[in-house]
Amino acid sequence: MKDKFLILDDVISKTYLTYFNDRIFDFDWKFSSNLTYGDHHSYKNSSDLEFGFNAKLTKEQKHFILPLVYQICDLSDIKLEDNNQISRITPRLQTMLSKDNQINDIHVDHEINHYVIIFYPHNIDGQTILYNETTSDLSYSKFNRMSLEERERVTKNFSILKRVDPKENRALVFNGNRYHSSSSPSKGPRCIINMNIDIVNSVQKNLNYQ
Repeated sequence: MKDKFLILDDVISKTYLTYFNDRIFDFDWKFSSNLTYGDHHSYKNSSDLEFGFNAKLTKEQKHFILPLVYQICDLSDIKLEDNNQISRITPRLQTMLSKDNQINDIHVDHEINHYVIIFYPHNIDGQTILYNETTSDLSYSKFNRMSLEERERVTKNFSILKRVDPKENRALVFNGNRYHSSSSPSKGPRCIINMNIDIVNSVQKNLNYQ
């Protein structure tokens, strides 16, 4: 498979999706001034349009989400040797609305080789934007040493690879070395589940998401 990203629709059964959505707002939602970088002041989006809520999951909630992770990994040929490769399962809820779908912080999630999975449980606007640029063009460590002003100057020249619309029961999968960003919704709260699958040991890059 040589795609730079993968879009999967109708990922889980209608029964599981209903069960899933009925429990989303039972999560322990915590307000964050910036969903990408947290509340660290130096990382705030200059337009402050990315605030919303990140959720911490209980052990029981993680278990009911695991079948979703397994299903998407199976559909995208990502091999899981064990659950320790799942370094992040984070529900996110953007609540600040933007009429022009303001583009938020461009970033990569972390430095370790990984895949990013974004699951969209609802129909809403606020696209996920994938860029042609990767950490091969600008390293994670160099990017993180930049000031906010330097980041904005550099990423202004990034070129867009794909804009992905949120759609109920859709998943987006791509290599975590690719720079990406969210955009703020205009029609109502935007909920996603953000997952990172680390590539470790004998697990190789089965997908050519480069």
